[in-house]
Amino acid sequence: MTRAVDLVVCAYGASPWLRRCLETLAPQAGEGVALVVATSTPSAHIESAARDFGARYLVNPRREGIAADWNFAYRSARAPLVTLCHQDDEYAPDYARSMARLFDAAPDVLFAACDHTETTAQGERALSPVLRVKRLLIRRAFAGAAVRRGPAIRRRLLSWGNPVSCPGVMLHKALVPDFEFDGAFSSNMDWDAWDRLAARDGSLAYVDRPLVAHRVHPGSATSALIADSTRAAEDLAMLRRYWPRPLAALIFQAYRQAYRSNG
Repeated sequence: MTRAVDLVVCAYGASPWLRRCLETLAPQAGEGVALVVATSTPSAHIESAARDFGARYLVNPRREGIAADWNFAYRSARAPLVTLCHQDDEYAPDYARSMARLFDAAPDVLFAACDHTETTAQGERALSPVLRVKRLLIRRAFAGAAVRRGPAIRRRLLSWGNPVSCPGVMLHKALVPDFEFDGAFSSNMDWDAWDRLAARDGSLAYVDRPLVAHRVHPGSATSALIADSTRAAEDLAMLRRYWPRPLAALIFQAYRQAYRSNG
């Protein structure tokens, strides 16, 4: 691993899982890996957690939504490689180094993703139909390779949905320092982001091993967005980037069946 990494935990409110997230990331700090906590809702709960795990603590003075929080976290990162870690999730002990090695092997990688598992209050849950489909899509796109180049990867990876697990993505900030998440989206900021990044010159990479345990719970932002139909509208808008409207509508009907698995 030759490039430095910032693991930036985007903290908000009073997540009961923040300390567990930091507990999985803190042992990875050192030797080029830095741990950061960024928030727009400063509190003793978040600040003490950051301090206890040796993380740099940053406060965004403006509360303007999730996109603004993620953009603040991304801008604040000092390292050329950045992961915006989700406060509810857990990370494998070798997450940072396993991901960073992809950028050493292919310096033009714009972002790298990894496989993930899902966990609930009862522990790791059985492989859901949605996760099976996501794995099928992403493995089909990379076809056994760790790195894929060329414009075709964008369509292969993202045209049938978003199989990329946002908490596990490592961004090559040194190549895309101007990148920002689009605040016009609420649910699909990540799908839109990967779509726009994949359209640039460069490669995409993937670790076909679960390096993140994504926590699924009814109080998550995703669950709220599903409940008020925000996600449905944004999913359809993204599918229309790739398909004629009638075909996008058909694919969307299948996509909607996935919503029930989040809760």
